[in-house]
Amino acid sequence: MDNCLPTLEHSIAAEPDSTGTTPFDLDRVTITRREHIELKCQAAQYQSLHARAIERIENIRIAHKKEMTALKAKCAALEVELEQTKAQLRGLRRQAFGTRSEQSRTVKPPLSGLKPEGAPAPRPRGQQTGWQGHGRTRQTNLPAREQIIDVDPCCCPQCGLGFVEMAGTQDSEVLEIEVKAYRRVIRRKRLRASCQCRVLPGIVTAPAPPQLFDRGKLGLSVMTEALLSKYRHGIPTHRLLEQWQDIGLPVAQGTLTGNLQQLLPLFTPLIQAGLKRLRASDAWHADETRWEVFGAQGDRSGYRHYLWVFQSADVAHFVMDPSRSASVPKAVLQGVTSGVLSADRYAAYQCYARSTPGVELALCWAHQRRDFLQVANQCPEHALWALRWIDRIAELYALHHKRRQLATTEDVDEYKLIDELLNGKRTVNTY
Repeated sequence: MDNCLPTLEHSIAAEPDSTGTTPFDLDRVTITRREHIELKCQAAQYQSLHARAIERIENIRIAHKKEMTALKAKCAALEVELEQTKAQLRGLRRQAFGTRSEQSRTVKPPLSGLKPEGAPAPRPRGQQTGWQGHGRTRQTNLPAREQIIDVDPCCCPQCGLGFVEMAGTQDSEVLEIEVKAYRRVIRRKRLRASCQCRVLPGIVTAPAPPQLFDRGKLGLSVMTEALLSKYRHGIPTHRLLEQWQDIGLPVAQGTLTGNLQQLLPLFTPLIQAGLKRLRASDAWHADETRWEVFGAQGDRSGYRHYLWVFQSADVAHFVMDPSRSASVPKAVLQGVTSGVLSADRYAAYQCYARSTPGVELALCWAHQRRDFLQVANQCPEHALWALRWIDRIAELYALHHKRRQLATTEDVDEYKLIDELLNGKRTVNTY
């Protein structure tokens, strides 16, 4: 059958070159039809394979492009997360090891150089070079105890003639502290009636001096010292007792604790009067902080309580409560219908302001300033912007200080006073 297939011959006439030979690519080739069909099938197959290869390459290129886009987005997100982590790390380091002063610009040294052009150099704190100063302050309000020191010997060591006394002395002062514990022995005199009226008992005894507690061992000065040491100076009880032990006054901790507990009812009228005056004010400052207690209270499993403070112009009211919710300011400011409450951005104050429409919430500028300091420390690229806001807040503090100096009477128009300060029409001597 193969012999029956016709042969195909190329009829291309090749012209010989100058040497009389035919070029290689123009030689005649004779193939069978089967070979022709196979070559066509192979060509079609190769074209199909080529097309599919091109399609796969295109799909791979598209998938690679998508993967590159996703990886770039992931890298950008990781870079943002890395910057946020670095910022948090700088903030934690600042919080753990940095200064905690709210009175100065607490920015790290590398960021302190980011100042607007032409800004004056800050004045160094402390004693200035070349300044004479004010000298020692004499405490003339303290009682004086004179110590007279004689000249010894009072004669010439060579000839033995005595010195001639002259008027005046060479004086100097030294401050001293004398802490002494003593027993106050109370001796009440007793008298016997000599008349026969029988109005008085047979023996008349002088009345006992007033005391905080009946048959109390600790006197008024001791309890006053305990209250001032604990609640004004923040000295723990055990440390206070150690100080008393050093001066020869041993007091058991149970004795002092029992006396302090007996004092609590005596402060109740004062607390109620202060709370009443606090509610009568029209402006308050409020804040809270956690406070660990020594024992569980009621059904609470933890020991954490919260110490709240509410302060008006003349009253500071403290509340110890296990809750940090808005129920505490609602209870303290019960009956208040209008006023301004200055606080931080804690949600409890916002909840109280929403429940009392007449009370306006004023956010604390100290907390806002702290946020800008945190931005300057954690995000160096925004440090200059944050420092400018800190300078604006400082100007606001200065204007507020000047306003308080000028508003000496209640009839002063403070809004007009603020406008005059802003426009430079009023000045205050700060020295």
